[in-house]
Amino acid sequence: MLLALQGCRDVNRTSGGGFLPEFLRSEYREIRASLDAYARQAVVAGRATAEACGLALMKTSDVAQRPTTSTTAAQIILVFDESGSMSSHLCQINRQAETIRQQLLRTMPDAQVQVIRFGSTIQTSRSVPTRLLSTIRVGSDLGNTALNDAMLYATQQAVASPVPTLIYLFTDGAENASRNNVYAVSEAVSAAMATGRVSYGCVGPRSATTTFSQMGIPLGAIRTWDGQRADLDAVTQQVAQGIQSYADAIA
Repeated sequence: MLLALQGCRDVNRTSGGGFLPEFLRSEYREIRASLDAYARQAVVAGRATAEACGLALMKTSDVAQRPTTSTTAAQIILVFDESGSMSSHLCQINRQAETIRQQLLRTMPDAQVQVIRFGSTIQTSRSVPTRLLSTIRVGSDLGNTALNDAMLYATQQAVASPVPTLIYLFTDGAENASRNNVYAVSEAVSAAMATGRVSYGCVGPRSATTTFSQMGIPLGAIRTWDGQRADLDAVTQQVAQGIQSYADAIA
């Protein structure tokens, strides 16, 4: 079903090239990813002089239900454990970080992104728009695991921001180096949740997920990771889906 209005112009859609993957002939489906990548950068020809624009509702896709991008202001805080024990997971965590970056580019290009790294201490980057976010490289040279301090700092950053904020934290170990106790973090998380604009997504081994619960992180926002490679790949896919869901909710 197509609804078009004479004199209407689409001023928001500047890329995509009018490419609809569901219309591909079967012999081209093997190179769909390449075509899709090209189309994301292609400018829609004639958009400035269109005589009519509108909405298409199709059974074959959810294009009418879910916006591809959102210009709504939002903040994403990515918190990565860089303690010494992370060395055995670096390849997969860096792959996850890149998956997250690409998903944010597709769904929330205007969101502000801040990366926080922690071990015995906390290191932070300045907040930048997603479209200016360079490749994230996670290391493993920051000592022990100051999980409480990292969560408290990220939560304080979120509360200080006037826009909706998603905090994603990944760790492979348990708290063993923080200056702040879990009760101080719990108070901060409770205050953040009360604002109605701070959301969490936390991944870690069972020892860490117990700490997350003590902090007051909702159970639905906690993912136990078993330390295995296959499960970490599953986490990466779930995080990507979670970002899409968050983008939809913000939009």
